[in-house]
Amino acid sequence: MARRNRFVVAAMVVVLASGVAMAARAPKAPEKGTVEAVQAEADQTAAECKLTADQQATFKEKVAAKVAALEAWLKANGEKLKAAQDAAKTARSGTDDAAKKKAGADLKALETERNAALTQADAAILAVLTPEQVAAWDGAKLYNTTIGRYKKVNPTEEQTAKIKAICNAAAAELAGLKDDDKKSKAARAAVPAKLKFAIEEVILTPEQKASVATAPKPAAAKK
Repeated sequence: MARRNRFVVAAMVVVLASGVAMAARAPKAPEKGTVEAVQAEADQTAAECKLTADQQATFKEKVAAKVAALEAWLKANGEKLKAAQDAAKTARSGTDDAAKKKAGADLKALETERNAALTQADAAILAVLTPEQVAAWDGAKLYNTTIGRYKKVNPTEEQTAKIKAICNAAAAELAGLKDDDKKSKAARAAVPAKLKFAIEEVILTPEQKASVATAPKPAAAKK
C-alpha cells in the first residue's frame, strides 16, 4: 500500500507539473508489422525524442535498414503470415477451442520470428538515442499501449496530457527495475496496476471511471 501511495503521489506531482500541456490526439495507427507501421513509429520516435541535427541522418539510415530487414522477411514469409492471420481470424469466429489455440500459437510463432528478424535493427536505432531520449520513447510507448483503455470515455485533451505524463513516470520506474531478482520482478509486475490506479483515481472523473469498468476491452493489437 505504501509503495502504491508513493506512486500516486509522484503521479500527482507529474500531473500538476504538466500544467496546461496538451497531448495531440494521434491518428489511427497503421497495422503493426508493416513497413508503414515501422515508418510511423520512426516518425513518432523522432518527434518524441527531439533528435538533434547530428542524430537525424544516422537515425534515418538505421530506420531504412529496419525497413529493408522487414521487407526481406515479408518477401520470404508474407504469404505464410497472411495465411496464419486468416486462419486465426476464422478460428476465433468458431467454437473449436483446440483450433483457436493452434491457430493462435501458429500466428504468434510467426510474429515472434518476424520480431526477432528486426531485433538487430531495433538495437541499432536505440543506439542513436541518448539515455534521456530512450526514456522519453519508453514513456511514449507505454502511453500508446495504455490510452486505448480510456478512449471509450473520451478523455479531454488536458486529461490525455496528464495520462501521458503519468505513463512517462511509470516508464521511468520500470527503467530502474532492470535486475532479475525476485524483488525487482515483483516491482515490475506491480507497475501496471499502479498506473491504472493513478489514472483512474487521480485523473478521471467518477463518471469516466464507472464507464471504464463497463466499456468493452480494446481488441488486442496485432504484432
